[in-house]
Parts: sequence; structure tokens; C-alpha cells
Amino acid sequence: MFTSVLILIAKLSLVTALPIATMVVWQKRTSAHWSTLFICLVAIAVNYVAQPLLKPVVYEFTYHDAFVPILLVLVYFSNATIFFPWLLDAFIFGLIREGGRWLILRYTTKKVRLWQDGVLFGIGYSYFELLLRIEPLFSNISPPHWNTIKHSLGEIVNWLNSTYHPLAVWYYPLIWITTFLIFNVCTSVLVLASVQQRQIRYLLIAIAVNVVYTYSPPVISRSFNHLNMNWLGPGSSSEIIVELTRFFVPLPLFWLVFRLRKTMSEVDHEQRQHTPP
Repeated sequence: MFTSVLILIAKLSLVTALPIATMVVWQKRTSAHWSTLFICLVAIAVNYVAQPLLKPVVYEFTYHDAFVPILLVLVYFSNATIFFPWLLDAFIFGLIREGGRWLILRYTTKKVRLWQDGVLFGIGYSYFELLLRIEPLFSNISPPHWNTIKHSLGEIVNWLNSTYHPLAVWYYPLIWITTFLIFNVCTSVLVLASVQQRQIRYLLIAIAVNVVYTYSPPVISRSFNHLNMNWLGPGSSSEIIVELTRFFVPLPLFWLVFRLRKTMSEVDHEQRQHTPP
């Protein structure tokens, strides 16, 4: 029993201790505002509720007959690479996600203004997104006879250990570092820069990154179907290609994210000088 508990704690520590330590170290080193994490939690909660509610409406809209000519033209000229309903779906939900974060940052607080706050927002958003991704792993699988027998703590711990497979122990932290973290830090800084500098272009860039991040992985995965990658295991090759694509999508914009570090500090300093005490 004691050994099983230690194993479970060790397994879960990689998806709890590592992100939390990252947030704490970043805040201590940069003095980013802790209120950023609360705003981040509000943003992901709004997006988490809005997506399933709007999905049927967006689906009906993207497959409207009015878009058929555009669909056919894009399919013809892109050799069926660009499927317009999926692209429009990615744009709409990218607009909802980034536009929602823009509104929340614009009207909730005046403290979250600096580049360091944007990075902390991205780290926190990545962690909450990771938890949402792990949650179905446990909620969709119930222990046998859960409602008919009274389980002991040892049985529950053993069930959790068996459910959280050793492969998942490494998979989810790796996804958090290589995919969620890079993407969310990039888009968060861009959205915050748009709010701080009142520049719509940064918001549009964040939406564009979101669209490519959402739409391109399955397209690129299909384009590699002809390669013999069975040695990775059934289904593993496409999953790896998808995650690698999501890793590389925001990388070209990191030069802009780091460039904004100085720009956002200068803008904040100027705004503070012109603000009456």
C-alpha cells in the first residue's frame, strides 16, 4: 500500500510539481504579478465553456451551402489539401480563444501589462490546459463495480496506478514542454502586447498562429502516410507527427516574442509617465 502511494505520487509529480515549479521560479525571478494566474484561469474557463456550446452552431455555419464555391475552388487549387470548413472552424475558434483573452486582459486588471506577465500567463494557461487533457483519462474509466462495492483506499490507489500508464507519465509532461508551453507563451505575449499597445496586428498574428496550430497537424500527418513508420507502433507515427508540427508552428515567431520584451517595457514606462498620480 505505502509503495503504491509513493509510485502514484511520483507519477503525478511530473505533471504537477514541474509546471508549478516553473511558475514559481519565473515569478520569483521576474516579479511577474501573481494575479496573472487568476486571470489565466478565468480565460481558460471561459474558453472551455464556450467551445462545446458554440461547436454545433459553428459546424452548421462552416458547412453552409453558401461556402460550397469557395470549398470547391480551394480543394481544386490545393489538391485537396485545404478543406475550407475545417479552416473556417479553426479561424472561428481561434478568434474566440484569442479574442476572449484580449477582452479579459483588457477589462479585468491594469497590473498585467508587462512581457513577464505575458509569459507567466502562457505558463499558467499551459498547465490548466494540461490538466484538462489528463482529466478524461480518469473520468472516462471507472473502476469495476464502482457503484456496487465499497473500495478500500488501497484498491483505489492501485486502480489509479494502472489507469495512469507509465507511458503517460512521460508523454504528458513532454507534451506540456514541447507543445503547450511554446504555443501558449507565444500567443499570450502577442495578445497582451495587443492590449498594452492597442495594436490589433498582434492579436491578428496570435489568431493566425492559432489557426495554423489547429489546422496544419492533421494535414501534414496525412501527407506522411506514405512513409513506412510502423516501427513506431500502430497510431504512434501520426501522433508524433502531429505533436512535432505543433511544436514547430510557433517557433518562427519567437523572435517577435523576445523583441516585444523591450518594446512592452518602453511602452509601459511611457504610459506610466503620462498617467496622473
